[in-house]
Amino acid sequence: MGNSTDFRNHKRIIRLFSTALLLFCLTGFQSFGQVTTYPVQVTTQLIPPYTPYLPSYYSGIMGKLRVTLLNLDMQQPMLNVYLRMRITSSMFSITTPDEVFTPNIQIPAGMPVTISLSDLLPYFRQENMRISGNRSQFLQTQMLPDNFYRFHFEVYDVATRRLLSNPRMGFAQAMITAGDPPKLNLPEKGKVITDSPIPNIFFTWTARHMTSVAAA
Repeated sequence: MGNSTDFRNHKRIIRLFSTALLLFCLTGFQSFGQVTTYPVQVTTQLIPPYTPYLPSYYSGIMGKLRVTLLNLDMQQPMLNVYLRMRITSSMFSITTPDEVFTPNIQIPAGMPVTISLSDLLPYFRQENMRISGNRSQFLQTQMLPDNFYRFHFEVYDVATRRLLSNPRMGFAQAMITAGDPPKLNLPEKGKVITDSPIPNIFFTWTARHMTSVAAA
């Protein structure tokens, strides 16, 4: 009786082990397939407070846009890639045309590469942008129209032009609005400021759109 019970337990253990091994293999093959299909992971970050003034995203001491690339394919020790940018909303968009050749970027396997502000600059040059929407107003003001935006960068192989990043991942989204300027409290409107040997003028103001993530 004891031997029979031990035999059944042994068969159950073997069956459970075989099932676990099969699931592990299937998961491993699926993960490997995802890596080989899209070997580059893109992380896009928008740095608040969000502003509609586009040059703020790639210029200044610290830009408001950060793009990081990670080569997940350890069988490819170095990938030579280029990027295409898409900034889209329901009424306005800026994209990198297919015929524009942006700078090449090298991504070593397993090491995150953050795109510098100077490397981002070519994507925002007027000649490198396809603008859909109120083009004339944007070129005059460099301001994104108020809307909900998605900033997305896609990675392509230089030699084959194959898409290396997942087009459904790696983007950043934000509601971007200009908002109203602060309300000046002092000096009062229309008030004459008298001459003083000490040239100090005190200003106070009240910020508006205090609850908006786009507020400065």
